Amino acid sequence: MSKPKINLILVSYLNTLPFLEGFNNNPDHSFNLIFKTPSEGAKSFFNNEASIALIPIGSLIQKNDYSICTDYCIGCDGAVRTVGVFSDCPMEDIERVYLDEDSRTSVLLVKVLFENLGLTNIKWIHGLPERNEDIAERSGILAIGDKVFDYEGKWSHFLDLGSLWKKTFELPFAFAVFVAKDDIKQELLEELNTILKVGINGIPSMKFPEGHQIKDLPSYFKKNISYHLDENKKKAIQLFISEVERLEL
Repeated sequence: MSKPKINLILVSYLNTLPFLEGFNNNPDHSFNLIFKTPSEGAKSFFNNEASIALIPIGSLIQKNDYSICTDYCIGCDGAVRTVGVFSDCPMEDIERVYLDEDSRTSVLLVKVLFENLGLTNIKWIHGLPERNEDIAERSGILAIGDKVFDYEGKWSHFLDLGSLWKKTFELPFAFAVFVAKDDIKQELLEELNTILKVGINGIPSMKFPEGHQIKDLPSYFKKNISYHLDENKKKAIQLFISEVERLEL
């Protein structure tokens, strides 16, 4: 009889492929993998539908029934490529931003950064327009995740939020971390950490999805995504949360 598995929520974006490699290389692991958008995953975790989840740090604000449980994250140390604002004008001329709401973290992040840069009169529009022709002039689109690849090359300007955070606060950033409920056994967390380590260490030899149309995908994993949750990323998480609270976002 097979042992019962623990529900674990992952994000269904390309940047989680190294994590999946770790699970695929350990087929007898203890986890039942569930794939959701960042916002859906956070909601499910705090509704007790899973014991462990990879969720955006914006969903941790004013929560206390969790603990960060691995040495890994979805982060960056400079340009991240897949979180940013596409626009038809320079940043200082933007009057409104359409918000991709798949991740509350990215929505809060763009607001924190714009406020710190003195761009305080932005009109924030919830949800992305269905067609580009529906977008008013002097507008930006906050896009995150895999859909960013579809926007690349179609706009005259791109503001990479990873780069802007690093320039503004001189720190790397962590967009999402693995969190667990307090009653999870330590042996399960150690197993998870080992699985993730295997996946991250396997990036140089990782096989990518056949037929993908994304330019320089191997470079994206090597140069844009930083998976280790180090002390500077932990400082960035606390700074981000304090900025959100200070600005009452």
